[in-house]
Amino acid sequence: MLAIEFTACKNAAFSKRHSFSDNTWHAKDSVAFEPEIKDASKTYEIILNLRHTQHYECKNIIFSMSITAPDGKLLSYEQLDMPLADNSGMWSGEWLGEIVDQKLILKRNYKFAQTGKYTFRFAQQMRDKEKLRSIMTVGLEIKEKS
Repeated sequence: MLAIEFTACKNAAFSKRHSFSDNTWHAKDSVAFEPEIKDASKTYEIILNLRHTQHYECKNIIFSMSITAPDGKLLSYEQLDMPLADNSGMWSGEWLGEIVDQKLILKRNYKFAQTGKYTFRFAQQMRDKEKLRSIMTVGLEIKEKS
C-alpha cells in the first residue's frame, strides 16, 4: 500500500513527500508530484528529497525523472545517479538514529515556461533491483530563488 505524506517548508513554493508503507520502492511504481506554478517570471530551485534507513544496500540510487508541462508536453526526461554514501560506506545525508535524509538539487536556476500544474514523475532504475528495500520516502521541493 502506498501513502502520501504532506509537508510544509518555509519559502517553498511546493513541498510534498510520497511514503512507501513497506519501505520498498518497487521498479514498477513511479511516483508523481503535481506542483502548481503560479508565477512563471520567477526562478526556482528544484530538489529531490530521499529518506532511507541505514540498512539500504547500495551507495547510490539511479532514477528517472520526467517533467511534463501543463499543456501535456514532455519537457524533459533524465536518468540521474544520486550518490548516497562515500567509498567507505559513510552516508552523506543527515542522520537521526537509523534514518538518513538525503537531498539532491535537480535544477538550480529553473524557469518554468508557463503557469499551471506540472507533473514531475520519478521511477527507480536500479539494475537487477525489482525492489529497493529501506527506502522510506521520496519527495519534491520547489523553492523560489531570491
